[in-house]
Amino acid sequence: MKSRLHTLLVFLLFIHNGPLKAQSPITSFSAGYQSAASSVNSYAARPAAGSGAFGSCSVTSYTYTFSNGTSNQYKLNSFNANGSTYLVAPAASSIVKLRRVNNAQVTGPRNLVYMETTASSATACPSPATLNFKPPYIDTMENLLAAGMLNQGTDNIFTNTGNGDGDQNNVERVDVIFPTGLNTASPSQAGFAILDRGNNYQHDPFRIVAITSLDAQGNPSGFGSVKICVAGNGSNNGSWGHPTTANGNKQFACYVMRKDAGDQYLLASSNVNQEIGGVFYSFADLGITSGQSLYGYALLGPDGIASPTSAQLLDLSNTSVYPTNTTEAAGGGLDLVAVNTVFQTGSYVVLALPPASPAPRPDDPASIPKWRVFPTMTHQGQRLTLQAPHDGSYSLSIYNTAGIGRTISIRVQAGRASITPPSIPGLYWLQLTSDGQPIPGSGQLIVQ
Repeated sequence: MKSRLHTLLVFLLFIHNGPLKAQSPITSFSAGYQSAASSVNSYAARPAAGSGAFGSCSVTSYTYTFSNGTSNQYKLNSFNANGSTYLVAPAASSIVKLRRVNNAQVTGPRNLVYMETTASSATACPSPATLNFKPPYIDTMENLLAAGMLNQGTDNIFTNTGNGDGDQNNVERVDVIFPTGLNTASPSQAGFAILDRGNNYQHDPFRIVAITSLDAQGNPSGFGSVKICVAGNGSNNGSWGHPTTANGNKQFACYVMRKDAGDQYLLASSNVNQEIGGVFYSFADLGITSGQSLYGYALLGPDGIASPTSAQLLDLSNTSVYPTNTTEAAGGGLDLVAVNTVFQTGSYVVLALPPASPAPRPDDPASIPKWRVFPTMTHQGQRLTLQAPHDGSYSLSIYNTAGIGRTISIRVQAGRASITPPSIPGLYWLQLTSDGQPIPGSGQLIVQ
């Protein structure tokens, strides 16, 4: 059956999404390796001090190498949850900020990461004394967590004490921030994937909360209501999903490595052979309504009070919200995978919010109201009806996710123009320009 052409008015169209639901287990992944060069090729160093796993070889100098071969970063392209397929929203970019509070075990900017090795299995004290990794060298947790890959991430991110390999942190909150904000008319069709490296039925608990406002420095200044994800697996408690290998999962042979302030490089501390579990939180799950501004989400350990207020969440010294003695047994063992961005279904769009601007002036095209009025879907052979914020001459750039595109001139009359969409199926993005001035905002076009 021929589909209708849909036009999305993000600020003006409100879609009823039914009652809010809990998070959804992720049931399958679509991912593949991509090549990536490394800033650090190799170095020689002993394992991390105090590592029980490497205790018998603590004086051995290991050679560490990175970006081996061409299968380097295992990129997540899409996943399935709650009966829908979710894709990365290419217009949105995030910044990860770790909120640290020093504790009895860890002070300063410790970086604790895991990376996939080229070996079929990661073993403690391997011989010969080499540790060869597929991904490139990244030793800053904030940068790593925004990499969008399944074969690298952090370890025990909310654990403060008690780990026999010294793999513990002073991180009390992870803020994933979208500085320009997010907005959608369909909050049940867009959201965030939280992924954990671990064994089936043993994924770790955490708390998650929407960031609803930012201060002048770009840090959270307001939060929504805290949601709790319990430990386990979707088959026994409705929280985590753990896809089978037939549904895109993969066992990753990894080494956990850490770098303290006095270390030059990452040092091996433990070995793990585990798969990936995931849970999806839509905007609606986090309490966000149609058209409401959203600036990301924050993760925190599960052992603080269940429902802290926004003011309590902002106070990192509040130990009732952020205990500084969290153990793995108390739920601090989330091994957060390096996928922290926004996802959407193929037929709905998530758009960055426009910057603040002065009142519009009729003689100034750049001051035209920042409407979001682009189409979101079409089929080959159909004409594309486009609504624009103002009558007149425009340039319309149409480009795909690889940045390849074309620009055409259109004439808008009565707020509408008609164009021929690209002939090749795929995901495209649109941007209007008037008299050389871009109209802030962009729209998604899916050609089927």
